[in-house]
Amino acid sequence: MTVTGIFGGSFNPIHLGHTRLGEALVREGLVEELWFVVSPQNPFKVNQELLCDEERLQLARLAVDDSRQLHVSDIEFKLPRPSYMVHTLEALRNQYPDREFRLVIGADNWERFPQWFESEEILRHHRIIIYPRPGYTLENVSERAIVANTPLLDISSTDIRQRIAAGNYNGEGLHPAVWNEIKRKKLYNYKSMRKIRVGMGYDVHQLVEGRSLWLGGIQIAHEKGLLGHSDADVLIHAICDALLGAANMRDIGFHFPDTDEEFSGIDSKILLRKTVDLIATKGYSVGNIDATVCAERPKLNPHIPAMQTCLAEVMGIDAEDISIKATTTERLGFTGREEGISAYATVLIEKD
Repeated sequence: MTVTGIFGGSFNPIHLGHTRLGEALVREGLVEELWFVVSPQNPFKVNQELLCDEERLQLARLAVDDSRQLHVSDIEFKLPRPSYMVHTLEALRNQYPDREFRLVIGADNWERFPQWFESEEILRHHRIIIYPRPGYTLENVSERAIVANTPLLDISSTDIRQRIAAGNYNGEGLHPAVWNEIKRKKLYNYKSMRKIRVGMGYDVHQLVEGRSLWLGGIQIAHEKGLLGHSDADVLIHAICDALLGAANMRDIGFHFPDTDEEFSGIDSKILLRKTVDLIATKGYSVGNIDATVCAERPKLNPHIPAMQTCLAEVMGIDAEDISIKATTTERLGFTGREEGISAYATVLIEKD
C-alpha cells in the first residue's frame, strides 16, 4: 500500500517552503509521495481574497512539474464548498483504496486542530504528520501523530503576495516556473522590476536640391532632400541619439562619425539597427518612442503609418510602440523658410 501524504491549503501561491517540505518528508521515509491538495476555499480564510482557483492550481502544477514524488490534486474542486479536510480524506479513501493517506499539517495548525470540523473523525482514520513552524512548540501530541524532523523554512505566501504587489520582489522563494507565470500573467498585482531609462534626441538637416528625402526610413517625394554624410534621415538620427543618451552611450556622431567613409551615404536604418544592438550590449531593449518632425513641406501625416511600420521592423518592436507626430513652425525660422527639417525624439528603454 502506497503511503501518500496529503498537504492541503490554498497555496496562494505555492512556494519553495511547501515543495522542500514535501521532499524532506519523502527523504525521511514518512511518506512515499506527497499530494498538494489545492483548496478552492479554506474554512479558516472564508473572507480572504484568493487568486482564481485555476490559476493557483496551475501554479502548483508548475512547482512540481520536475518532481516524481510531488503531485497536485484538484479533488476539492469537485467537492461541496467550503471544503473540509474530513470530507476530502473520505473522498480520497473511497477513490484510492490502495493508498494509506497521511495528513500533513504544521505545528500552527496542530495547535488549533481540535477546532477543525470533525477532527476526531480524521484521527480515527488517518495518521497525522506534524512539521515544525517558527514560533510554535508541540504539546499534547496524539499517539496518532508523527512529529517530522524537517527544517524550518520561514517563507510566507502572504509576504510574497505583498512584496509582488509592492513591486520589490524578484522571485525569491518561488520555483522559477511559478515566478515566470506570475510575471507573464501579472498575477497578484505584479509590478515589473525592470529598470527603465529615458532619453531625448534632436537632429536637424538642411534641405537642398538634388537629394532624395528620407524620413523615418522611407523615401518621400519632394523637390528637395536633406543634406548629410549619410542619407540624412533626421527622424532616425534623433531616435538614435535618444536611444544612446538613455543608455549613457554618448551620441550618434561618436559612434558613426561623418569623417568615416564607412558611413558615407549609408542608409540610416542600418545605423538605427546598430544603435539598438549597441544598447543591447548593456542589456537594454526599446520600450517605446515618441517623436515629432518639424517641416513646413511636404505634408507628412499621410506617411506616418509607413514610417511606423518601417521603424518597427528595423528595431524589432511593435508599431504600436512608436508614436510619430508632424508639425510646422507656422512659417517661423529656418523650418518655416523651408531651409531645413528638424526632429525630436523621446524614448524609453528597459532591462531586467
